[in-house]
Amino acid sequence: MNPLQPSLISPTGKLTERFSRWSKDQVLYEFTVEDPTLYTQTWKGEMALNTSQPLYEFACHEGNYAMPGILAGARELEAKGIKPTLGPGISAGLPQTAN
Repeated sequence: MNPLQPSLISPTGKLTERFSRWSKDQVLYEFTVEDPTLYTQTWKGEMALNTSQPLYEFACHEGNYAMPGILAGARELEAKGIKPTLGPGISAGLPQTAN
């Protein structure tokens, strides 16, 4: 668990995650939350992950609806002979100018 990511668990709580391969095409993800500071009992959840669908960690791809536009912009720069570069914020992929 990332300490900078908001969660519904206290600093003394415990999160246990488990991945189990059920078959060639399926992995079962299970988690258990133990936190007597916030909850009166332990709670659990599970989700089947199937290889027929792209497998992404939720926090890494949520809200990436702009990705097709971002990639299209980079392809446009490449078509103009400009190499897209990584940079902070909105300037990412824009041609860099000398100071």
